[in-house]
Amino acid sequence: MIQELPRQALTQGSALSVLGVSGNATADVASIAAGSDHQVLRRSGTAVGFGAINLAQSAAVTGILPVGNLGTGTPDNTKFLRGDGTWQVVSGSDNLGNHTATQDLSLATNNIINITDILFSGEVCT
Repeated sequence: MIQELPRQALTQGSALSVLGVSGNATADVASIAAGSDHQVLRRSGTAVGFGAINLAQSAAVTGILPVGNLGTGTPDNTKFLRGDGTWQVVSGSDNLGNHTATQDLSLATNNIINITDILFSGEVCT
């Protein structure tokens, strides 16, 4: 039968800590102390302690991470996030002109709109 522990029976813990059992076995309650700023209380394997979150784990976080927390540098609407984690200014532009198709173009049920002229050369299929 589980009995409720009276509040006055709890021990004082160290500063910046929580009281608990950090291992995977029955033990006396002790302080689990935070070692530095920006760490969280988390389970890692069979232990509970303060530390960083491993973002590579699928269950580490939920929700949408703000853009400002991605990569290094300052994001804005003129940059893209490179594979190396840095924000890079988009260089050059493409007006989509002067391209040669290397395969058939299928628009499915979409239309070409807002154009003045289309120049065809070679074989034209309808």
